[in-house]
Amino acid sequence: MLTVAAIPAAAQYSRPFYDNEIRVISGTYSATGHTDPFDKSAYYCEALFTKYYDANLGFRTGFRYVDDDLGISYFYGLPLNVVYGTGKKFGQDVSIMEGESFGESLFIFFLSLINSAEVSAGLTPGYLEKLSYGTRDDYYHYLGRVKGQFGITADVGLGLGLVIGRIGIRGDIGYHHNLIRNYGVAVTDLRTGSISTRKTPAGRFSAGLGVSFRF
Repeated sequence: MLTVAAIPAAAQYSRPFYDNEIRVISGTYSATGHTDPFDKSAYYCEALFTKYYDANLGFRTGFRYVDDDLGISYFYGLPLNVVYGTGKKFGQDVSIMEGESFGESLFIFFLSLINSAEVSAGLTPGYLEKLSYGTRDDYYHYLGRVKGQFGITADVGLGLGLVIGRIGIRGDIGYHHNLIRNYGVAVTDLRTGSISTRKTPAGRFSAGLGVSFRF
């Protein structure tokens, strides 16, 4: 069947190139490695500033907040990332695309709306505050354990977005490897009195949505 879709038309023309971007994103972290039963997805939010030095390459920094991670109440981080992507925002035209089914045509249509893509890599040093006390249920209590309050992750990420003029809608996924595994929890089983520990996850995957503004 035939469907009308807006597809990127980079070869036809490019819109004005903006040197700077402000981005706000929030989402969840999920751990890698075996940290059950006390590990859970953590909430995070970021406010980021990106400086583009040409149409594709830029540097990004800002602020990251992670709430209620394993054994810590919060983490404040300073992302320091190199970004490589489309940079310029391409125009769109309307073309006729053919799909074998309505679902395939709909998928092609929404995929065609993505006109911004990037990869990023870097480090995020920061400060972490231990969780003083918590409970999972009536049988398990846990106490945060932190050896030093400095944390740092090595980050890689992929971002996709729809940019219209200066405004963008963003979707980001990433992996954050803990270079210093210095926090966790001590778990008390109230039924037996036994105490066990859960260490820092090796890393976390993140997924978030947000908005951006370029100027």
